[in-house]
Amino acid sequence: MADWYVDCAAAAAHACSTADPDLTLVFPGTGTTNYGYNNDALYMGTPPNTMPATSPDGGNFVAADGDPNYSAPFFQTISGLTAGQTYTLTFYQAAAQQVGLSGATTEQFEVTLGSQIQYSTLMTNPSEGFTPWNQQTMTFTATSASEVLTFLSLGAPGGAPPLGLLDGVSLNPPSPPPASTPEPSGLALIGIGAGIIALRRLQRK
Repeated sequence: MADWYVDCAAAAAHACSTADPDLTLVFPGTGTTNYGYNNDALYMGTPPNTMPATSPDGGNFVAADGDPNYSAPFFQTISGLTAGQTYTLTFYQAAAQQVGLSGATTEQFEVTLGSQIQYSTLMTNPSEGFTPWNQQTMTFTATSASEVLTFLSLGAPGGAPPLGLLDGVSLNPPSPPPASTPEPSGLALIGIGAGIIALRRLQRK
């Protein structure tokens, strides 16, 4: 499983040398849905928009603060691509809010492969609520054999905070691929659950 990394230096208000962005690997089903090193929790929402025990991918997921003062890109390098080949990216997204805070928020992800940028569907999350998981599909064309896949949580307003949830990232060539071109290894499933490096929560003052 490939590793994901956080581009702390790209955070708007801080750098890795002093603090890390608010990006957390969430372990659902552990009492409350914990968020961050301070054991803050995510609001579970109110029926019918209640957070399930796990994401549709069935495991842990990422909670990324969309507040521009705290957000930062997280990425991994994808190798084995074919320049000029079209690839389909799918992933699950949802939105939530940290317990103890309130106010309606909006969330979405900016997704980049190489120099190509696309945006996921904008989610409008109610105060102290949860926006259900929904699958996103995007199409990118590789321009080289190795490119960087990046996600950035975008949200508003700051301070609420707007939290984007992400899981089940998968990048695949068209199915079935041509018989003469074997499917590149390592692209079928790019996991979130166990591959995030250096995730730490920046405590709000």
